[in-house]
Amino acid sequence: MARVYKKNNGKWYFSLEIGTIDGKRKRLNRLGGKTKKECEKKLRQVINEFEDAGFHKDVSNITFSDYLDYFIENYMKINLRETTFKNRITMIDKHFKKDLGGYKLKNISPIVLNGFINNKVKAGYKKSYIGQIYSYMKLIFRYAVHPTNFIKLNPAEHIEMPRMEENSKKIQVLSDAELMTLFKEFKKTEYEIAFIIAFHTGARLGEVMGLKWDCVNIEEKYIMIERSLYSVGKQKYIFTKPKNKSSERKIIIGETLINHLKEHKKNQLKLKFMCGRYFENNNLVVARHDGKIISPLTLKRYCSSLSNRLGFQFNFHMLRHTHATMLLESGANIKNIQARLGHANISVTLDTYSHVTKKMETETVDILEKRVKNF
Repeated sequence: MARVYKKNNGKWYFSLEIGTIDGKRKRLNRLGGKTKKECEKKLRQVINEFEDAGFHKDVSNITFSDYLDYFIENYMKINLRETTFKNRITMIDKHFKKDLGGYKLKNISPIVLNGFINNKVKAGYKKSYIGQIYSYMKLIFRYAVHPTNFIKLNPAEHIEMPRMEENSKKIQVLSDAELMTLFKEFKKTEYEIAFIIAFHTGARLGEVMGLKWDCVNIEEKYIMIERSLYSVGKQKYIFTKPKNKSSERKIIIGETLINHLKEHKKNQLKLKFMCGRYFENNNLVVARHDGKIISPLTLKRYCSSLSNRLGFQFNFHMLRHTHATMLLESGANIKNIQARLGHANISVTLDTYSHVTKKMETETVDILEKRVKNF
């Protein structure tokens, strides 16, 4: 069954049922042209291809760009979180469609994909990002073989990730003087409590902005990280589960943060009374004066403007690094810090803060040296 239709952008599209895969009917949706006549002509051409060549040959004759549209619709939209989906769409448009979209799916060979990946290295992308492109390339073509049967062999199967030296990303930590300056800058702004929570807990930006009062236990002195707030478009936000299972965690907090939270809650109640029916009750700890959501992107931009104005490097994530570094340098247990930060593995904590752990190793030897001098 086929149909043509016009979208709000004024262009005509067609939709064609291409067969049944895993017991489900699958459709091919494609741009047909600027006019209905062009669209109908394109549709007839595609139908003729199917009738002449059969399902497998026809489907494999589509362009890689068209296959990616199918992959997006039938795999990504079903299996990915909205934020992950958005990031993967950006990757597909920027790399796969731009570089390979014009190829016929069946004509993409291992040598083409090897060149594709090598070009990313030459373009200067980081090893970690190329690794993401590489992994997704494998998934895209694996799906084209099974369960869809668009092609018989996977051209990405034996492609190897290029050997690259990852540029060691130096962790940026705030000095005491910089922290004092930032405390003054944030004071009395609607972002102040977000800054304080991040500094005292090491929580991520989305976790701080998504924190609700039902996850704050003043009496027993802890907060629960159960959700993150993400911006997914202009004035559109979603609450999702944190980054991974280990990120759902309980963080013990001290008296200083407890007192800040108590004072903040009192001020919020006053604002709620003043705004009356105009107050938007989202139960968020970090919110505008009228209770409305503060976009994480808005806070990021504020931090960027502060960095430019104050003359030293600052972004919100540096509060997390500063929190962890201060704990490590003060002798806190590395395993406890891992749990506090929500790292899936202790190796992540050790690798991220290797500059501190090396210093601790030296201090450990110094302690031993002082002890053995008595023998």
